[in-house]
Amino acid sequence: MTVIRNLTAKTQAFAYVMTQRQRRMFVRWTAALCYLMRSHILSYVHGSLVLDGVLTAGEIEWLRSRAHAPMAATQIIGALLNSVAGMRDHAHIPLAQIHLELSNYMACVTNSERIVRTPIPPAYSR
Repeated sequence: MTVIRNLTAKTQAFAYVMTQRQRRMFVRWTAALCYLMRSHILSYVHGSLVLDGVLTAGEIEWLRSRAHAPMAATQIIGALLNSVAGMRDHAHIPLAQIHLELSNYMACVTNSERIVRTPIPPAYSR
């Protein structure tokens, strides 16, 4: 997915300021974005079937308690990046562009939801 690739590329500037724990968390949640979108669109149970090897058990349990799993994941990533950006003066890090990529991801999710929920006209079915 292009949006996730762009998000990952733009956040490389944060890698040197993140702690090891923050880097691991960021990688887990970024990797989960594709699975969450697919699972959400196909109406699986918040992606728990495919996230067992990606997120920790506590993160999966937290995700199950949320109504919209992809949105919860973007909130986690956004909060993580905001906390790292606030550590030092990082004017050169394009935080606004990163949040734009998160918004683009949510636009993809909501547009996909709209497409999936649109009924197929009877004239197109046999």
